[in-house]
Amino acid sequence: MQKQWHPAPRGMIDDELMRVWTRDNPAPDLVVHMVLCSRIHSGAPWGKSKLCKWAGLTDYKARQAIKRAEQWMEAWNSEINRVTNHANAYQSSTMAGTYDDQSTGKILKSPTFNRSRAGSSYTGKETDTQLEHIDAGTRSDINTPDGSEEHSQSVLSGNDADGQAPPGGNPGPLPPKGATPKKKRGKERGSNIGNEETIPLWEALNQKRSRVRRGAVALKLTPGINRALIQALRYATPEQVLNAYDWFNHAKAARWWQDRECDLHVFARQKHLEDFINSSVGWSLEIERQQQEIEEAPF
Repeated sequence: MQKQWHPAPRGMIDDELMRVWTRDNPAPDLVVHMVLCSRIHSGAPWGKSKLCKWAGLTDYKARQAIKRAEQWMEAWNSEINRVTNHANAYQSSTMAGTYDDQSTGKILKSPTFNRSRAGSSYTGKETDTQLEHIDAGTRSDINTPDGSEEHSQSVLSGNDADGQAPPGGNPGPLPPKGATPKKKRGKERGSNIGNEETIPLWEALNQKRSRVRRGAVALKLTPGINRALIQALRYATPEQVLNAYDWFNHAKAARWWQDRECDLHVFARQKHLEDFINSSVGWSLEIERQQQEIEEAPF
């Protein structure tokens, strides 16, 4: 999953969302603009009433701020599309067998690449200073498991029409017809983060999150969250951490966080987590329901 662009680091935006602004102390224009652009880019733009409630702005100033943010994002998207289309339409004018000298800006002639000398040693002549990046994938004498000789195409080969790399880079030798390509062995990115305690705890937290946010994709266990969970498990049990997350999502005392739609990654920050755990001591969903029924009783 690709990361979304934001007008500022996501952690900085989340910190600003947690600040309390009032009519006497409204949010600065720059902070309002940053948050509005981030919400627009995330696909969940804020309306006037929500902006007024969070930033302490008047209706007029909120409308003006939203209008400026929308105009800015339209201009930004137009510029991104223009640059992307320009890059796709660009074609290199460099001829095969030449390359740019970045220090002088001149087009220099690259000596012919002799495949038969790929294994020879350096002779000390100037003709040996060519841009020959030789590896196992550019050798023409690689034998396949069945003993047949298979020729691979070099990215710098002179046979290419314009001296550029083939689309997608150099894929290397193709498998025999009818054979199933072998998948590269290796661990999935991020699979080495966490231990036998933090991984199941994070999975349990994501399960609770999926019940609060229907259809939400599970969040990844990042190094920062993993460190926060390790620290929390030194003074609390996994059950207490899970109970603190329930408090974070359902307790009346945590309404400030709920109104700002703070997600699991905010809960799991080390600077907040210990406060949430302490605040949830002696609290449970059942106690919260009973207290709510008492408050709503007619007597």
